[in-house]
Amino acid sequence: MSENTNPNIGAAYEITVFNVDGTVKQVIQEEAKCFVLNFLRLIKNLLSNGGDANYTNLVVYTNFRNLAGAVVQSAGYLGATTPNSGFGAFLANGASGDITRGVVVGSGSTPVTADDYKLESIIAHGTGVGQLSYDMVAIQKMPPVGSTIVIAVTRIVSNNSAAPVSFSELGIYQVGQASIMTLRDVIASPVVLNLGESALIAYKIIING
Repeated sequence: MSENTNPNIGAAYEITVFNVDGTVKQVIQEEAKCFVLNFLRLIKNLLSNGGDANYTNLVVYTNFRNLAGAVVQSAGYLGATTPNSGFGAFLANGASGDITRGVVVGSGSTPVTADDYKLESIIAHGTGVGQLSYDMVAIQKMPPVGSTIVIAVTRIVSNNSAAPVSFSELGIYQVGQASIMTLRDVIASPVVLNLGESALIAYKIIING
């Protein structure tokens, strides 16, 4: 079977913008073009262990590019040095204000490339000029529709500053043996949040049976 056949795994993102009074202002639904090489490296690690590190001649191997751009050696799923109770998990369940895990947004516009390792210009958490308030991340399996199964990673960001804030890129950050980005997208038209407005961002990982 050729690698060029239609895959049965994909992703999409949905952004719902709310007015100050809670009514819906705008809805954006797009197919995501977002998987970066760290995502494949994550899958590779789940399928191997720390001793299986002899793939350095390949693009996808056991190392990651962290948020600083450095190559970080991974011990793999069963490696003795993995955190999180030894399961080697890379968690996206960020708490309120935590922009190292889960859905994050930025103001960059550079097109996505496979080896992207961070957002071009992440928007900080806070109430100052140019900042947004990040709620906690929710991760849930949606009810199946036929043979399609969806896992949604969602987060609300709100503008509690004194001026409009816009974002034009989004992605998912995960923390485990390293802090890594596994998905990134650039939005065709930036989303503008006026004072008091918020946006519910849902990244959906989709598996078609």
